[in-house]
Amino acid sequence: MHSGDTPPRPLFTPEEKAWLQTHPTLRFVYDPDWPPFEWRDELGRYTGMVADVYGLLAQMTGIRFDPIPTQNWAESMDLFRKREAQLISAVTQTPARNAFMDFSHHSLFSLPTVLLRRFDRPSLPKNLAKALESRSVGVVRGYAVEEYLKRTHPRIRLVEFSTVRDGLDQLRSGKIDLFAINSATADYFIHKEGYGDLALAARLPFSIDLHIGFQSNVRPLIRSVLEKALAAIPKSQLRTIYEKWTRPRAYEAKRSGEQNFTLWKVFPLDLLFIVLGLVLVLSLGGWYQYRQRGASVLGIPLLVAALMVFTAALVATAVALHTAKSDRQQEMAESLQTVLNVTHSALREWFFSQHYHLNHVVNRSALLAPFWEKGEFDVTHVDPIPILLGLKSRIVGATGYLVIDRNGTILSASEPSLRGRAITYAPIIREIDRAFKIGFAYVPPVKVEKDRLGHLRHYYIFNVIAHPATHEPVALFAMRLDPLPIFNIVRQGRIGKTGETYLMNTQLQMISRSRFERDLKEAGLLPVNEISFLNIRLLHERQPTLAARDALRNAKGFNVEGYPDYRGIPVLGAWMWDDLLNLAIIVEIDRSEAMASYQRLKTTIFAIVLGIVLLSLALVLFFLFYARSTQKAIHRQRGEIEERIEAFDTLSATIDQTVQERLSAYHDTRPKE
Repeated sequence: MHSGDTPPRPLFTPEEKAWLQTHPTLRFVYDPDWPPFEWRDELGRYTGMVADVYGLLAQMTGIRFDPIPTQNWAESMDLFRKREAQLISAVTQTPARNAFMDFSHHSLFSLPTVLLRRFDRPSLPKNLAKALESRSVGVVRGYAVEEYLKRTHPRIRLVEFSTVRDGLDQLRSGKIDLFAINSATADYFIHKEGYGDLALAARLPFSIDLHIGFQSNVRPLIRSVLEKALAAIPKSQLRTIYEKWTRPRAYEAKRSGEQNFTLWKVFPLDLLFIVLGLVLVLSLGGWYQYRQRGASVLGIPLLVAALMVFTAALVATAVALHTAKSDRQQEMAESLQTVLNVTHSALREWFFSQHYHLNHVVNRSALLAPFWEKGEFDVTHVDPIPILLGLKSRIVGATGYLVIDRNGTILSASEPSLRGRAITYAPIIREIDRAFKIGFAYVPPVKVEKDRLGHLRHYYIFNVIAHPATHEPVALFAMRLDPLPIFNIVRQGRIGKTGETYLMNTQLQMISRSRFERDLKEAGLLPVNEISFLNIRLLHERQPTLAARDALRNAKGFNVEGYPDYRGIPVLGAWMWDDLLNLAIIVEIDRSEAMASYQRLKTTIFAIVLGIVLLSLALVLFFLFYARSTQKAIHRQRGEIEERIEAFDTLSATIDQTVQERLSAYHDTRPKE
């Protein structure tokens, strides 16, 4: 429950120091299903942001905090009212709670409250009060937001649930319209628990401000000590704890390689160059007609209109293609993450089941009784064959075992040749230390040069062997597992003809079977007589693939733009790292298959666009040619008319001259009076 360095020890009074020297224990209740603040994990451990704060308080004071397990928040509150606990781990102060508990002056965390909706439902209108009256709103029974909504919206139709998960499941199924929860828990479930089909509907004008809750009759000394310790934790350290559990780079399913929309990312450059070339030809043709032939009456307006229509069609097509691509990528992201989450759940369930049976065999059955025949733990005289046969008969999938001491020395083994050898590989030594501390560890296979006998190239579950009287760990029993059930689980996570799911260890080694072993052998990436298990490293051009690199950083993410996998083939993928199982799960599908429907649509639209361009060019050129021919005919006719007019003018002048001559002659010959 510790996070970061221990803050400076508060200045306690002599009375407080005396009480702390008695190593007191304080029992508290908490919410068992309220991530990322606090919850009970698969192994029954108290964990989360608030748990980390209590880890700091324990280090600063020496107090032992004893969490009381419950089924839900309502049960925790009921136990507190019955005074079976001295504290509530983290609670928001409300008028109703003031009647039966006190609150610390200093708060742990403060966050806004939001309303969630299904992704396919519309957002809420601005008039939130009126909108809530016509919708059903889910809340966790006993949460502060329930009291707030009842007080501020008396006509609201609230639906109570025992846990956040129950409420979100009902929201997904459409049985309620909205669900009220704090923003951090909403983000956690949406991004880490697979509730990606939920979205933000609105933000409520209400925030949770978490304080330690005390019994009203608690000793003032207890409250004083905790108040001082809580005040001594720097705000920066609380922020670090908050970011540890909520920051996207480590815990959120983050989209990798996301790009903004631009025209040339939808249309290929060669097509754009062709289109621009045609536009240039049309423009030059129109300019020539205007300058040389005077065809502006028909050519230029037609050219401008065609260009405007074509430009509008091009932009509309680009937007439509971008939308189609985004929709397809969203579908693939959801599919990949669904397969990832289902595979992860199946693997955990299988490992937990094997561990449960192993713990029963090691500490609750008579199988290891020969280890204690001399009164103390001694395996040197024990025949490994009956132990191995008994183990296989009790646990399906067990293939062997090791008994290991704290130093990594193999005290006994199903293969006698391993007895007395020391495990020196540092990551395995760390898992041995971890198992002695928490009682178990899951160890994936690894291929290293130091492991000449190959005993590390197997899946193991470590479980402590506890002393029957003191219950202190004396050694580890490491059960070797048949990998075939693991391979079968992973093999189910395949999408389409090229999709595959595989596992990876910390050394970037594939610890499952590849779907493409034949292709890998043909490409020279895998020896002909080998299988991909432990013989393929997840590298591309000597660098970790995008999925492998991010998974090693403890990031849960996905990429739907495309990246090269260990074969060098562009793929779409989703990945995560499991700290408990000590392995990464990666789900991928070839980009060519995933985006095939979009590519067909894109090709069809490109052909249509190119056809429209060519047709537009033909029509414009036809009309320009027609305009040119018309202008020539008009010019010719005008010339003929001008010639006829000129001839007429000449004839008229000749007639006028003749008339004048005749008149002159007449006047000259007329007798004078």
